[in-house]
Amino acid sequence: MSVGYDYLMQIIEPAASREHRLSAIRGFAEELGWTPSYEIELPLGVDAAKNHLVVEHGLENAAVLSFLDFPARSSDLDGDALRSLLTLSYNNLVEWHAFVSGSEVRYINNLTDPHVDVIQPISRSNITPISDGYFDELWRQHRYKRSIVSCDDLLIHTISRWKRILKADYHGLIDNKNISALFNAIIFVRGCEDHIGTYKKRTTKILLELLSGIKTREIDLAAIINDSFQALEISYNIETLLDFENLAVFSTLDKSTAYDLFKDFYRPSVSPYEFNFAFMSKHALSRIYEKYVSVLEFDEKSDGQLSFIPTVPVERPTTKIGAIYTPQFIASFFARYVRDNMTPRAFRKFRSFDPACGSGIFLRTLLELQCDPLVPDVTPQTIQNSFASIYGIDRDPNACHATRLSLSLLHLVATGRLPEQINVQIADAVELALKDRLEPHSFDVILANPPYIKLEHLTEEERIIYGQYLKEDDVGRIDSYIAFTKLCLEKVEEGGFVCLVLPQSFLFADNTRFLRQKVSQQFDVRCLVDLSSVQVFEDVGVSNVLLIVQRKLRGVSERVKAQIVRCQEFVGASLQACLNGKSIDTPYYNVFQVDQAWFSRKEWVVLRPDEMRLTERLNTFLPLSHFLNVHQGVITGDDEIFIRRVSEIPTGDRKLYQSYLPDRQIFRYKLPSRLEETIFYPFLDGVALNHEYIETNFPQTWTYLLQHQQRLEARSSVRRGYAPWWRPVWPRDPKRILRPKIVCPHLMLAPRFAVDTKGTLLVSRSPFLISKSSEEEITFLKFFCAILNSTVVQWYISRHSYKYSRGYHRIEVSLLKNVPAPNPAAISKQLMNRVISLVDDCIALGPTPQKEEEIDKIVSDIYELSTEEKKIIYGE
Repeated sequence: MSVGYDYLMQIIEPAASREHRLSAIRGFAEELGWTPSYEIELPLGVDAAKNHLVVEHGLENAAVLSFLDFPARSSDLDGDALRSLLTLSYNNLVEWHAFVSGSEVRYINNLTDPHVDVIQPISRSNITPISDGYFDELWRQHRYKRSIVSCDDLLIHTISRWKRILKADYHGLIDNKNISALFNAIIFVRGCEDHIGTYKKRTTKILLELLSGIKTREIDLAAIINDSFQALEISYNIETLLDFENLAVFSTLDKSTAYDLFKDFYRPSVSPYEFNFAFMSKHALSRIYEKYVSVLEFDEKSDGQLSFIPTVPVERPTTKIGAIYTPQFIASFFARYVRDNMTPRAFRKFRSFDPACGSGIFLRTLLELQCDPLVPDVTPQTIQNSFASIYGIDRDPNACHATRLSLSLLHLVATGRLPEQINVQIADAVELALKDRLEPHSFDVILANPPYIKLEHLTEEERIIYGQYLKEDDVGRIDSYIAFTKLCLEKVEEGGFVCLVLPQSFLFADNTRFLRQKVSQQFDVRCLVDLSSVQVFEDVGVSNVLLIVQRKLRGVSERVKAQIVRCQEFVGASLQACLNGKSIDTPYYNVFQVDQAWFSRKEWVVLRPDEMRLTERLNTFLPLSHFLNVHQGVITGDDEIFIRRVSEIPTGDRKLYQSYLPDRQIFRYKLPSRLEETIFYPFLDGVALNHEYIETNFPQTWTYLLQHQQRLEARSSVRRGYAPWWRPVWPRDPKRILRPKIVCPHLMLAPRFAVDTKGTLLVSRSPFLISKSSEEEITFLKFFCAILNSTVVQWYISRHSYKYSRGYHRIEVSLLKNVPAPNPAAISKQLMNRVISLVDDCIALGPTPQKEEEIDKIVSDIYELSTEEKKIIYGE
């Protein structure tokens, strides 16, 4: 550790040259276990503190280290000096700030009030308090309450609040384009102003200063923006970056409104720190823009009453249009992985592409590493070349404007001037590829978080475009991310990397099998990260995986091993272990390697090595589909209309309806004795009815259907001719569904399989299982109900199913078909009778721990589990 102290003394030596200091900072970070993110050289009003290092902890920015020139000490900093320096960490979205001198280190958390403030002495013989390990302990031990809103949340709150206020004030006169143009302009002015103020010591607040000189009650916002750039002596043609046409609507903005608006973009009243967009521009704007690019619309719901007060609009979630934005740790992981697997020269020169760039977080994070002054040979010219080599596409104009502004501000910080051009295009990348406007194999690095839009949420135009692009691939059901994934794989150069954020279903869905085959044949999988047990995106139920592949080099037969990460907690630590090339097994995450041959299998189920061996052994049993037929329940296309309460059904029409068993009323072994809902089921004695028969014999039900005809005709399946407007889309053959069967919910935490012994109940969308033989049908179903409710099958399902948020598993027909199942014919009569007796008790009285424990032991013996296998399944 004494070497680390020597590096520290070189850093805080006032006479040290910049090159010597940067070299010492790199050595200091390496010696003490820190991962440096980037270095900042600014005094920030404190002459003794002009060298700062942002360091990472598990791919998230963990702390800012401010080095105090000898002989200054951190304990000597007064309140004003501390607040000035804490502005740096606050605007970089870093909670912890460490002030390092030759004799002590002082840790302060900038989101606490009063501050969590820890001072530790250091010396040549004890420099441990500045190490990454010490900080990790400090971070874990200090349970503190954040009382100050973080910079990104505060800025997003400020933007969101002013969006609502202005839309209410300009009700009907402005839309998202105007709002986007307004905030882009303000953020851009503030970024340029803070860059000039920080690096050239200009202290005036230009927007408020210009506003104070206007004597009228109304101001022209576009003119204020133009005047701001003139006052800042920026000659750049800002019309290429700002949308003055959509700013025109604010030509008569109330001056007091403008004052409050501008003031909030300097320092909101609730914050002890000022916004500094120059600091944000270095790193934090990547995260802020991810949250900023969202759709704002008026809530169309209304009570119908007239109001003289404009309605304040609410922000609408954008999940259905695929606009789910990327967390910073994923962008950092991808960028670091690419950097670590290229030569420095190649990393400075590669061509990068994001076909669904959103706010540009992938491109920006790559550029931040390419512009890092701590890296040797990074020059203004290499930075220029890096910016010229990026290409982003997005169909959302707001996203493209945000990307251009975010990257322009980064360019300003990195080079001291604005860029001549940012290559970001408003378009649908798949449509460009379909029209041959994107050359194959034309990029060295492609990164994407493709839009996840299901078929029913695609526009007709999108269905046509994506369908044509995928027509040769036998996809089946189209999801937008499939088209984007194919595009990425086709456009990457030989030896180039593709980094993707994908839904977990990519690993085993039938409609992505052709992509998995393409990857296994044409690429080396470098890294597969299963984050399905982690909430990656806020307020979204999609489970995710990260995939990094490299197109094979011609003439190179050597295959690298792939790294697999399976994470339950501590995502940053697991990804850092992957970057470090470590194989590690913890209760929270596992990192290990597999051969490329692993990816030639039909499905990519991510398991630990010991779990893989257990799965292979279980798969020596026959699949459940050998004994039972597995089908999907009724799909109505509009449950609100076709599922009705029993009390609503006309007495004479009851035979047109069948009892409906909701998922929430399916329990382990037991079903409710009474059901309150029914499904319109147009069959009599197993024969499908036509609309003439229903209209003639059941006029009240027909009248009910006519009342909803317009809505029912709007169903996509009806528009495509798959079903008549008045009928459920897929009512299912009564010979299959109206017979004794095993039922279960579509989503469940733990197994909830039960037997419908009478065969009179309908389920919606959920799977149901029927015997292939009518001989001893009920006995057969009860036996397999016990198997499916066992811990063994629960373990298998949890490892092979698609995961939703909060740990729910989606139970699909294909999953149940492949469950390894014991052969009933191989079970002794005595054991079979005992299983059936236990199941009968569970059906009649409900399962008890004792009965389920006995069933579990029997099932465990049937599967012939070893002691080690029991430990894997039962966690013993």
